[in-house]
Order: sequence, then C-alpha cells, then structure tokens
Amino acid sequence: MFRITLVAAVVASFALTAQPAAADGATYYVDATAGDDSGPGTDEAHPWKRVSEDGTADATYQIKVTRPHDGSTSPPARATLSTSGAWLGDGSYDVTMNLWYGANAGVFILYENGKEIARRDLTLHTPSPQKATVAVTGRRNGVYVYTGELVNQVGRTPTTSVKVEVTHADPGEPVLSGDNWDGDGDYTIRMNMWWGTNATTYRLYEDGVLVDTRQLAPATPAAQSAATVLTGRPAGRHTYVAELVNEAGATSSEPLTVMAG
Repeated sequence: MFRITLVAAVVASFALTAQPAAADGATYYVDATAGDDSGPGTDEAHPWKRVSEDGTADATYQIKVTRPHDGSTSPPARATLSTSGAWLGDGSYDVTMNLWYGANAGVFILYENGKEIARRDLTLHTPSPQKATVAVTGRRNGVYVYTGELVNQVGRTPTTSVKVEVTHADPGEPVLSGDNWDGDGDYTIRMNMWWGTNATTYRLYEDGVLVDTRQLAPATPAAQSAATVLTGRPAGRHTYVAELVNEAGATSSEPLTVMAG
C-alpha cells in the first residue's frame, strides 16, 4: 500500500502520460500544476503530475497543492461590524459584516472575545459591497466583544469591533394566580410572564413536588402563559412555585399559597 501526505487540495486536472513505476520505501513528490509524469518524481524539483497508478507500492507521496489565484491585487478593504436584536439583552442576536466599497475578500472570519466562532465564504466582485451575517444564540449574561477579518490571497484586514452586553439571558419572571374561590380541592393555577426573555419550558411545583411540565414556544419579548388544572387536592394549605427555563438558565416565581378543602 502507499501513504499520501496532503499539503493542500489539488484543484488542477492533469493528463495521463507515461510514468515510471513507484518503488517500495521511496518518497515521491506530486504537483498537479507543474509536475511531469515522465520525470523521476523523487525530488521537489522534478515532481510527478499525479500519484502513481501502481497502488501496490509502499511509497510515500508529498502532494503540493496549487490554488487558483482569486484575482485580488490588494488586501481587502476594511469592513464594519454591527448587531441587530442585541438591545433585548437576551443572548440571541445577529452580527453583520458590511464592506461598503473596495477590494473584496474571499472569506469572512468572526471572533467572539478573541475566539473564532464562524467563517463565511464570500464571492469576490471588487469593488462591489460584501455582506455576511452570523446568528448568535444562547449567550449567558456577560459582555461579548466581536471582531472580524476579511481575507483574500493578498492579505488579511481586520474589521471594526462591536460589543454586546447580555443582561437578560434568563427567562422573565413568572407570576402565579389561582381561582379557588369556593375553597374546594379543584382549581386552576395560571402562570403569566408578561414581557421579557422567553422560556422553552414551564414547570409547576406543589409543595416542592413537580406536578406539571410543558414546552413553550419562545417569541421574545412577547408574553407567555400556561395553566395547570388541579383536581382532588387534599385539604390544607398548598404552596405553588412556577419555574421558567431556557438554555441560559431558570427563573422562579414568588410562591402562591392556596387553601383547599
């Protein structure tokens, strides 16, 4: 068998011409752009154009990759970063890169607090505008600084930066109410979250024990509600607490006390 060391991806096609057989234990060099299959292929100055067709030889191949030039004559112009939806402070928003005019890029890279979180391929049409948007979700409370880079085959250019402060990643506070006007053991507990970061799960606890759970459809900052119908509750004082949960955390209501029986 043979081993291949890939230096990058070969993008050029090549014609099939006569090629010496590969030898066991040898190292061969392959250059799909500048190689020549009639040569020895055993040094970088005389590479083959393709890997040997003899797949039985235990040989090593060093493959040189040639990428087609993207046509750039200068590094990308500087782009601007902006956000949308971040004012809600709920940890979900878009970060958008706009290059208004100038040398284009082939790649946009987005960093969050110095760590790469997204990469977008771009189509070059210098000097036309370029735009890319990255959706950011599920960020917990904290400060996030976004920077970016535009890259072409001539160079890299940093974008402007933008800061987002997430202050309301956890769900808004739920409020409980009951309707046990006649004091029996059958009543409904209603939960309302009037405005704020939405939850994906609702839970209701009775005297510390989970008695209801259900999924909610988030649509921040719209109101959310749920109702739990309870029957046959034993006589006495019962305390209810609702909990709203999303991927950032959980928020509990103030306790609601109901007398039954």
